[in-house]
Amino acid sequence: MRKTKVKIKTLIICLLFTAGFQVNLDTKPGNQEKMKPRLGTPIQLRPGNNSSFKGYPTTLTLEWKPVKGADSYDVEIDCLGCRKPGKWDSETGKVWKIGPGISKTRYTFIFAGNYRGRWRVRASREFFQKGDWSPWRSFAFDTSGSKKTAVEACGIVLESLSKTKGAAGDTFNMFGVWGSTPGHKIPCLKNKDKIIQLPIRIWSENLIKVKIPGELSPGKYQAGVYCQHPQKGPTDSSGWIDFEILKNKKK
Repeated sequence: MRKTKVKIKTLIICLLFTAGFQVNLDTKPGNQEKMKPRLGTPIQLRPGNNSSFKGYPTTLTLEWKPVKGADSYDVEIDCLGCRKPGKWDSETGKVWKIGPGISKTRYTFIFAGNYRGRWRVRASREFFQKGDWSPWRSFAFDTSGSKKTAVEACGIVLESLSKTKGAAGDTFNMFGVWGSTPGHKIPCLKNKDKIIQLPIRIWSENLIKVKIPGELSPGKYQAGVYCQHPQKGPTDSSGWIDFEILKNKKK
């Protein structure tokens, strides 16, 4: 009989968790915590549904109202046609981008250029408790006719650098739209005389971390990414931003 009561008690606790409540497994009088109701669904604020944006940059900030009892938020961003024409990325695999464990009620990211996107958000708290996802909200970027058209050529565009000066041996970040893998793409510094390939330290969809070669001479250069190495034939690029190589300080 004692074993039967324990099984029934365990079953009731499991059912309460399934219903979205938290209970304290210590059932001694005075030690039980109040049951916490299920987390609410965030109300999305900005951008409005079906918002359209023209040209670059393709940086977008999502905002929503706070949810009572939430410790953090998860965001999902989907792209129409980024992975397969006419299909949302979530229809062919994972969503385009995931932002987990966001402590604030806003999230900023760089979108993939001339595509349609959508986003949703849910609340989260300790013990892996999750609320319901908000509805999808759609947005679109139209980069056609922009000065930066390389994104249509091989899916890349340079938007900014973490710094525009550095010495040989330093690292810096290139922010933009890069795709999930390098493929044939070549981060470079160039001037009128030479093209210097930059060693890649980190590659992600929106950030490339590169290192300045130790033998590089001080002077004026431009930083950017080629779709393939120019010596292999004609190639497009991400666009270029001025970068200065400084003299190394003597130790």
